[in-house]
This record gives sequence, C-alpha cells and structure tokens, in this order.
Amino acid sequence: MKRLLLVALLAPALSSAAPATAFDPMQAGRQPIRVYGDREGLPQNTLHAIVFDRKGVLWAGTQDGLARYNGSRWRVFDLPGRAISNYVRALLPASDGSLWVGRQDGGLSRFRDGRWTTYDTTNGFPADRVNALLETTLPDGVPRLWAATHGGGIARLEGEVWSALGTAEGLPDARVWTLAEASAPSGRPTVWAGTERGLAYLEGGRFVPFDASGRMPEASYGALLESHGRDGKRTLWAGSWGRGLVKVEGEAVTVLDAAAGFPSNLVTSLLETDGADGPALWVGTSGAGLVVLEGGRTRVLDTATGLPSRQVYALASPRTGPAAGAVWIATGGGGLAALRPGKWVSFDVRNGLPSNQVFATVEAALPDGSPAYWFATNGGVARLSRKGLEVFARPEGLPASPVTALALVEEPAGGTALWAGTPAEGIFRFDGSRFEPLPASLAPPSLRVNRIVAVRDASGRSEVLVATDDRGIARLSGGRWALLSRSDGLPSDSALSVLPLRSAGGAEELWIGTRKGLARVSGRRVALLGRADGLPNEEVRDLALVTDSSGRRHVWAGTMAGAVRIDPDASPPALLVLDRRSRPALPDDSVPQVGADRSGRVYLGTHRGILRLTSQEPTPDDPSPFHAVPYTVDDGLPSDVASYAKSLLDGSGRVWMATTSGVAVLDPSEDVIVEGKKPLFVERATVGGVARTAGADGIGDVAHDENRVVFELALLSYTHERDVRFRSQLLGYEKEPGEWTSEPVREFTGLPPGRYVFRAWGRDGFGRDTAPLSVPFAVRPAPWRAWWALTLYAGVVAVGVGLGVRFRLDRLRRQNELLEAKVAQRTAALYASEQRALAASRAKTAFLANVSHELRTPLNAVIGYAEMLAEDAAERGNRDLLPDLERIRTAAQHLLGLIDDVLDLAKIEAGKMSYDLSDVDVATLVATVEATARPIVEKNQNGFEVRLDPDLGSVRTDAVKLRQSLLNLLGNAGKFTRAGHVRLEVRRRAREGADGVSFVVADTGIGIPPERRDRIFEPFVQAESSTNRRFGGTGLGLSITKRFCQMMGGDVTVESEVGKGTAFEIWLPLEAPAPPPSSASLPAIRLSGRFPAEGGRR
Repeated sequence: MKRLLLVALLAPALSSAAPATAFDPMQAGRQPIRVYGDREGLPQNTLHAIVFDRKGVLWAGTQDGLARYNGSRWRVFDLPGRAISNYVRALLPASDGSLWVGRQDGGLSRFRDGRWTTYDTTNGFPADRVNALLETTLPDGVPRLWAATHGGGIARLEGEVWSALGTAEGLPDARVWTLAEASAPSGRPTVWAGTERGLAYLEGGRFVPFDASGRMPEASYGALLESHGRDGKRTLWAGSWGRGLVKVEGEAVTVLDAAAGFPSNLVTSLLETDGADGPALWVGTSGAGLVVLEGGRTRVLDTATGLPSRQVYALASPRTGPAAGAVWIATGGGGLAALRPGKWVSFDVRNGLPSNQVFATVEAALPDGSPAYWFATNGGVARLSRKGLEVFARPEGLPASPVTALALVEEPAGGTALWAGTPAEGIFRFDGSRFEPLPASLAPPSLRVNRIVAVRDASGRSEVLVATDDRGIARLSGGRWALLSRSDGLPSDSALSVLPLRSAGGAEELWIGTRKGLARVSGRRVALLGRADGLPNEEVRDLALVTDSSGRRHVWAGTMAGAVRIDPDASPPALLVLDRRSRPALPDDSVPQVGADRSGRVYLGTHRGILRLTSQEPTPDDPSPFHAVPYTVDDGLPSDVASYAKSLLDGSGRVWMATTSGVAVLDPSEDVIVEGKKPLFVERATVGGVARTAGADGIGDVAHDENRVVFELALLSYTHERDVRFRSQLLGYEKEPGEWTSEPVREFTGLPPGRYVFRAWGRDGFGRDTAPLSVPFAVRPAPWRAWWALTLYAGVVAVGVGLGVRFRLDRLRRQNELLEAKVAQRTAALYASEQRALAASRAKTAFLANVSHELRTPLNAVIGYAEMLAEDAAERGNRDLLPDLERIRTAAQHLLGLIDDVLDLAKIEAGKMSYDLSDVDVATLVATVEATARPIVEKNQNGFEVRLDPDLGSVRTDAVKLRQSLLNLLGNAGKFTRAGHVRLEVRRRAREGADGVSFVVADTGIGIPPERRDRIFEPFVQAESSTNRRFGGTGLGLSITKRFCQMMGGDVTVESEVGKGTAFEIWLPLEAPAPPPSSASLPAIRLSGRFPAEGGRR
C-alpha cells in the first residue's frame, strides 16, 4: 500500500480554508533558520532576552550569563555577583551607550565603558528580580529608564535617581512582566505595563487599569506591541499567559485563543516586521513555537520546520544595520535561532523524503489543478503537494534501486505520464497510483538511465531523450528508439546530460555532456569540445541554456573542474571558464549542477555552496562580468555540497536545486540581499595586556616598557562568517598591507619609538570590502634614548674614539703581519695535501681496475666449470647435485655483474668510458627491455605495464648503455616493490627547447625519504641502512645510469613519496652529442673509499 506522510503546512487558526491552488511549497519545508547554541559559544541554550546595540552588535541574555556576538564569534560575560545570579531576564541598550541587564535575583546592572554598576534591594532598588526594561523620551523630552520588577512594581530612573511606582500608583499588581511605549486611549503616547492581573497605562503620573469597558480578559500579560497599519490605524496586541493573544482596536477586543483556533494560549513575545502584504506579526509561544500572522494568513514555525525548540521567549528584528532582514528568536533549550525570510527552504528525510539524495525535480499538477512536485531520490519517488509528502517505492512498483531521472512525457498513444528512470532497471511509468515498467513496445535500448528529457521536434511532435550510462543518447520518436553513441562520433557512451536547442539558423541541435567531453550534434554532424578546446575538465555533469537580461543566450556547462559559459552562436564557440581562481571566484571547482531563474541569473551548484551569477557590465572598480551572490547553509541550504542532479525552474519562478542532504527551493522575487558595506570596528585593543578604548583619537601613547600592542577586529556580518576576511597595515612600520586572512587579531611587539597608524580593512562573505579603519598611536622612547641623553652619549663617544683609534691601528698592523705568515704556511700545506689525495685517487682507480680484471678470470672459470659439472651430473643421473651447482653458478654470475659495475665506474672516473652512436628504434629497444625485465619485475608478484606513445620514431644514441640504464631502473623497481605495480612509460617530450624522448619508470614501492633523494646517485649510496640488509645491492646502478645519461646528452631525475612509490625519468635528446675522437670526457666521480651506511632505498 502507498505510504503517505502528512506534513503540517499551514496552521488552520485564523483564516478560512485556502483554495486548492494556493499551495505554497515555501511554507511547507524547513525554513532558512540558523541556530547558535553552546557549541557556537553561547554560555547556555535557554535565552530570555536579545537586543542590538547602536553599533549593530547582538547581545543575548541566557540563564547562565551574558553573551555578545560581534558578527563572527561570541564573547561571554559573567555578571557581577555571579554567585547570587547569572540568570539574565531583560536587556536594554540605552541611548547613552550603556547596556542595562535585568536579572532573576541580582537586581539591575549597568555596563558602561567596561565597568559594572548594580542596583538591588541593598541600595534602595524596589526588587531583586527584573522582568523587562524600557527607555522612553516622552513629550517632555526627558529620557527615562523603566524597569519592570517582580513584586516591586515599576522602577523609574531620572538622571541618577530611582523612584518606584506600585499598586499605590494604580498598577493592578506589583508583579510586572512587560513594558511598552504605546498610545493611550486618548491617542497620546505613554507607557503601558503588563502585570500579573491585567494591563495599565500611565496617565498624569498614575497608572490607569485598562479593561476596554469590561471586554478585556483578566490575565497575566507578558508581551505588548502597538502596530500601525498602512491606513494609519493603530492596534494594540497583548500576549497573555493562559488567554492567548488579545487584539485591541479602539473599543473592539478580539481574543485569539485555542478555542478560536490559535495554536497556543501561552504567548511570551511579540514582534512586528514589514511583510510583502503589509505588516507581519510574529507571536512567540510556549509550546507551539512561533506563529506568524500576515495578510490574513496564519502559519506556524516549530521543530518540524526547523525551529530548534517550541519554547519561544523573545524576538528581535532590527530594521536597519547588518542584521536587518532576519528575525532573531530566543528559545528555551534550543539556543538562539536566526530566521532569514526569503532564503532557501529545504526538504529532507525529516520532512518525509525517503532519502536525502535527490537526483531530479519535476513539477506536475494534481487533478484539481493545485501544484505538485516530484523528487527522484535514492530511496524512490516522493510527491509534495497540498496533501503532504507521499512516498512511492517498492510497494508502488518501483525497484529497489535509486531513481535517477524524472520527466513528464507526452506518450505516442496520447496523454501525459510521469516517467522515472533508474540506473539499472530501466524506465517506469506512473499510472496515477503506482509505477509500472514501460511496455515492451516503448522499452528503451538501455536500462542504465541518467537523465530523461521530453522535447518537441520542428514539426511539433513529442520526443523523448534519454541520457544513458552505457549506450549514449536514446531517442524515442514516432514510437521507435534510435541511438546516438560513440559509433556516431560521441566521445563516450556514458552520457551524463543532454540539452536540446535550436541554432541561430533554426537548426535542431543536441548538446550532450559525457564523461569524455562535450558533443554538439546537428544532423549528422558531431562537433566535440574537450580540454584542448578550453574545457577545464572533460566530465560534463550538467548543461543549461540561459538567456540573460540583455537577451543573449549561453550554454552553461558544469564540470568537475569549474563552470563554462559557451556562446553557441559564435563560430567557433566562445568559452568563458569560471573556477576558484577566476573573477568572480567559484566557492569550489566541482560544479555538478547548473540552474537558472526567469531573470536569466545562473545558479552554479558546487561542493561549497551555490553561487548565483547576474550579468553586468565590467567597470574599472569591478571588472568582473558577473555580480556574484553565494548561498550556503547560512541561507537555508540543507548542505553546502550540491549533488549530481537536474535543477528545476517551476511555474511560479522558483528555483529548485538538490544537495547531498536534501532538496532546496528559492523564490528569487522574495530573496532580499542586504546591500551596503558591513561595519568594521576594533573589538578589543590591549597595550601590555591592559585593555584600551580605540576611540577617534586612537589608543593614546605606548610606553617603551609596555611595547606589546594587540588589535582584535570585528566585522558585523551575521551571515557567511566563515568567508569574512581581514587585511591590515601598520603605517610607519609596514610598507604594504598584508594578505587577506580569516585571522582578526594583529599583534605588534618591540616597535621602535615613533608615531604609527594601524589601518585595517574587512571583506564580508559576499566579497564586499569596507572602508579602511584607522587607529593612531605613538610609542614613546625610553628615558635613556631622549635627546639630552643622546647628546651626552655623543660627547663620551667622541673622546673615546679619539683615544681608541690610535691603539686600534697599531694592533691591526701587528695582526696583519701574523695573518700573512699563517696564510702562507696553510697554503703550502693544502697544496701538499691535494697532491697526495690525487695520487691516492689514481692508485685506487688503478687498483680497482686491476683487481676487477684479475677477479673476472677465475670467476669465468668457476661459471664454466659449474655449467660443465651440471651437464655431467645431469648425464650421470646425479640430479640431487644440480641445485647446489646452480647456486654456485648464480652467485658467480652475480659477483661478475658487480665486478662489471666496478669496472664501468672505474672507466667513468678515469674519463675512459666510450660510447657508440647509432640510430635506435625506440619501440624495438623497449620491446627487448620489456622481455628481459618482465620476469624480474613480476618475481615479487608485481604487475608490469608498458605504455608507448604512437610514432616514437628513433633516436641517435648508444643502444647498449640506454638498455643497461633502463634495466637498472626496472630492476630496482621490481626489487623494491612487493605485490604492487611497475610502469614503463615512453613518450616524446621537449625539454628546454630541445626535442627528446622521456622514459619514465614508476613503481608503487617503498619510496625514498626526501632527505636521501639527492644522494642516491652517488656511488655506493643507498637511501636507508636497512635496504642493503633487506634487498642487497652495492648502490652503483643509479650512479652508473646517471653518468650514462649525461654522456648521451640527457639526464635522469627522480620523484618519490615514502610509502607510495618512486618515479625515475630518463630524458635523452633525439640526437646525442658526438663523442670526442679518443674517449668521452666526463666529470669524474670521486670514490670515497668508504661505504656510508645511510640506509634505505637504492
């Protein structure tokens, strides 16, 4: 049976039932709410007060202290007398710049210029619990502070004198919960109070209870708000504890409670904002979340729509400043929530989706005409409508595999049906209640479906295009399928996206994104675009045709290395590539999804959020062709990682895009971007560890012994804080501003005496720079560096210099004579040492050559006799002797090879090594090397691969030495790799303007430590001391290989990473230099006479 999940979309409370066509998905999903809690820096997750001061800084009062948010981070303040109470109930930023804090039990405290002043019952304040605060400037022009207390009535501050107003002055009850400035029944502005037993307003120095001629319900009132309609009509809203929301218009009183359909009788807070249809009233409740009354409609925001708690205690929404446009919600137990209306609304498994992985979104109407939205997910298909979220999976006929594509298709037999494509089971058709496989007559030629697109051809006939993962594009036209694949010119049979369009001449075209590039198909002609044509990456994930505001159309392609804008009407097509290094810069190079809105703005889904691009004319101040707006989880996205999916522009102009954590929808007409530069200020300045105020005149003078100056910057952003950057320069000390950085703190120590100006800039998450901030200061010199001290020092120095110069000259003359004698003696000793070293080197070289020749003769005899004995033993039937004889022969041959290496090294050192040049066919030589090296490499269970570029041709070089060098490298690769992979890759490559051939030997072996890499080409040196014990070898092979390559005009280089492998490259010119008539002259290798036990490889 079909599973149905109903989602609470609208509260039914105050308006009549909406028509079926009025369904709005923006109200159904999880709202763009960002939550700040103890993990983000708040001291506690239950808040009772939130306010913004004159700078735009946010202050939050919790049940365990006060916190200040500077736009990027929280700073926590403990209240004075914390042991008595750290519980904040009320906050008020006063006009004089001070912050007033009302507490549960600690009275009222004022924070100004870094100092606290507290008023409580010990110094005449009427009560220790303060519930609300208000500052007014009534017609008399005198600013007053009002404090609602619990049991002590209202405390009023005029100047520095407190007075109390209680039941004797007309208050219905001394327990006062809230205060507000609103109009009295006479129309004059005055102070209203909500008490435990009703409302009252101030009239003639006394409070007058307000009962609206007996129609006002008696209740405990904790919230008051006066709203002004567009017609100028005033309405008083009163939130009560137990009787819901009360609306007062003149003498008319309306009670909105549970009996009237209101979600809650417990109203805690009220807020008015400017909505699209007039003022919007936000009502905080205890237990029902947040209720919004706007345009005659009521909706509820609670945990189902993203609110962290159903307990709402306070609301705030500044009309101007950096935090404007957001509604800030203080909750009980859920922290502080920031709701940004008009941003992305999301749907995920918490709303009822069967999976967070969404591959496609399609809009289709229900039979009654109301809109519905279908989602292809990793767990089936979901439909969102006024009925809620319905899930279609295996019980409704779909296979267990994901659904990767959706499309509304006009079928050949007539009618429109929803088709769902899967990656392994083909295409299924929705019949109104369940999905069924397509009939055999319509079954596509491939079961592996990536995308389905329904189009009409030039004659108006319906067609279906299916991008498959193994057969290219399948096209259904006239009831028959046709394939467009590699055999027709596509670069790959794995088609990821398909875009039908018409050329400027009216011809039908298909743009096809594949895993191997982009194909443009017009009739039988296929034009390819790849990396050589400017594509940053050949895996083209998504395609979209976008017509911008000027009427120009472009094809946008999303790849895994950036986005590409292509002009399809240019010949050849003009490409513009955007990536992390372009302007504007993408958040990330991976762009698996591309969308657009009705205004021609492009939405690029990346792995670090969505970037919206609006075409603009470049200017000297902004040379970018686009105005870029980034969207992240801060703006309501369920994840910053966009998925490989097809976006949707629905019939109402909303943009739907998918992420790895759900699908999101944006109404561009409601998206308000707060323009203007964000305020930058010095959050904290310290000198020698002591805080200073960074005022208009700077931070004052700095003494020489407190010369440690620290500036902490803050940019009031309130969104995209992780992308905020700072830049600074200390004028008088630094020539240029530093680089942009996320670090807001600059510290200076040891500054020389002088005058300085600390200058700083900020850049918000939208890339907008602030004006520079300047803070001057001066570092005073130490007393001993004053002018009079320097004059005294100069006189003393002058006398001392005169006495010391003569003594110094005499001493220098004597030292010069001694040095000349020592230099002559050392020079003679060094010359004698050099002659002895040269003689020893020549004797050592001759000895190595002679000894090696003497050793070869008996070793050859040993090898010969071993082979003869083996033959004789085989003939006599003594096969048990054969393994020992074979060991003798193998050991002797190994020793003979080592002696040959020593002989080659001796020849090289003596400059006697000759070489013979010939034309060598590279492919043939590599084939012989492969045949010789394969058994050596595969002996350690390694894979061996040889890659050759076509048309390598020949090189003029010494074939024997080239072959020996390659075998040395392949032998090393096989020896130092166990159950890995060895690759020999040969290709033509120019180097420093000279054509040549590159031979790369790469393995997945043990690797070479970086500190040993430069020494492995020295004789007798290996990379680590353990290598000789584990693998054997003398360390001569790489030394000989390098000298051979240098002989032939080339070189050998190495790249390696420990534990991942090593790659050696031999590069030789196409024609080696001719050898001198007698022998090749090489730089001599000095044999040290000792064998460093440096360890490791080679």
